[in-house]
Amino acid sequence: MNDDLTSLFREHLEIRLEGIAEDLRKTGYAALVLASGPQYFYFRDDQPAPYRANAHFLHFCPWEGPGHLLLIRPGKKPFLATLSPDDFWYEPQRIGDAFWTDGFKIAECGSRKRQISEITKRLPKGRSAGIAESGGVSETLGLAHNPPALLTRLDWRRAIKTGYEVECLSEANRVGAEGHIAADAAFQDGGSELEVHRAFLAAVGGLEADLPYPTIVGLNEKGAVLHYEGKRPHVRNGRSLLIDAGARVRGYASDITRTFAASSAEDRFRSLIAAMEGAQQALCEDVRAGRPWAELHHEAHLALSGVLKDENVINVSAEEAVESGLSRVFFPHGLGHFLGIQVHDVGGHLADPDGRRAPPPKEHPMLRSTRTLEPGHVLTVEPGVYFIDMLLDRWRNGKNRDAINWQAVDALTPYGGVRIEDNVLVTDTGPRNLTREHLP
Repeated sequence: MNDDLTSLFREHLEIRLEGIAEDLRKTGYAALVLASGPQYFYFRDDQPAPYRANAHFLHFCPWEGPGHLLLIRPGKKPFLATLSPDDFWYEPQRIGDAFWTDGFKIAECGSRKRQISEITKRLPKGRSAGIAESGGVSETLGLAHNPPALLTRLDWRRAIKTGYEVECLSEANRVGAEGHIAADAAFQDGGSELEVHRAFLAAVGGLEADLPYPTIVGLNEKGAVLHYEGKRPHVRNGRSLLIDAGARVRGYASDITRTFAASSAEDRFRSLIAAMEGAQQALCEDVRAGRPWAELHHEAHLALSGVLKDENVINVSAEEAVESGLSRVFFPHGLGHFLGIQVHDVGGHLADPDGRRAPPPKEHPMLRSTRTLEPGHVLTVEPGVYFIDMLLDRWRNGKNRDAINWQAVDALTPYGGVRIEDNVLVTDTGPRNLTREHLP
């Protein structure tokens, strides 16, 4: 696999260097310096916060550590100046022979002063740009800091995944799938939220800081909290579990959600999960090139409203539920989002690489992408139906309260909700479900 990975990364880097050469030319810059980003510390403390590298840096170079600088000059091999001082408190970072190193000229620098010197003497004549969280490096090197036109182009290109990136995302799904299988087993054994979380961590073989986002492990009614991050150790033998959790591989994330029912769960909740599974898989099949994502999101509202009608949760047609806004009571978030180095990957609201914006429609403000799908896009498909009191109460006490079967809602509310999420690649021949290759 290492030879295959080397080949895939070589191709990836060639594609990205060709693209950045065009972007630098169009935006008027001679070169680009990407900073991996600093190590942050908690306020008035000497303890470091969990580190996460600048995603644009990782897009070109999979060396995740603080303080590194990458110089990209069109027509030349990228120059990586790492910051790896000798230190008896912490183990110094040393690259060694990795699958990606042949693509770079590398100088391992023991000090910031030497690192800046190495970059400075290689900067070409003319104006160069710097991409970093703060402006210190750009100011020191005399770079244009985070120029919007260039950043927009970087964001735009990130949406089209190379073969190397697809391999990383597929592997992240495989690892994440192992975590979900272990989490389900812990839940079926009566485990608490904390025990289910620990089972997931053990199966993916990482620390919490290695995960792409904090796990969502909601037993029972907590499944209705969209970003629930509690880990109650005292609640056991749950009737339902909603787990949203992923893994990271070489900087790339998976983002997977499953909803499970315990043996004690009512048949109506099991029926709702089965109906949602069918609707979600049909939506995944529609993730095809040429489809506007906003159109698929509208399709999801119709599909989920149909589920609610068939399961006797609402008393109106799917079309009426969407038109009246009732569908948003049960499905208040977007259908999904771009996925890559960042879980909510960039570029979803861009209309073109020149920076023209395409904001979400007024009726769906939470929609994270408005792009038309292209081969190479990877998105999450995560429809959900929830029983959220603060949203339901507006209808319970309103003039259209008869649109909802409150007996069914009251019976299902203790289960929280149902969300099912896969990661889907758009190809020339149709969708490739990266999650279902590893997890039912």
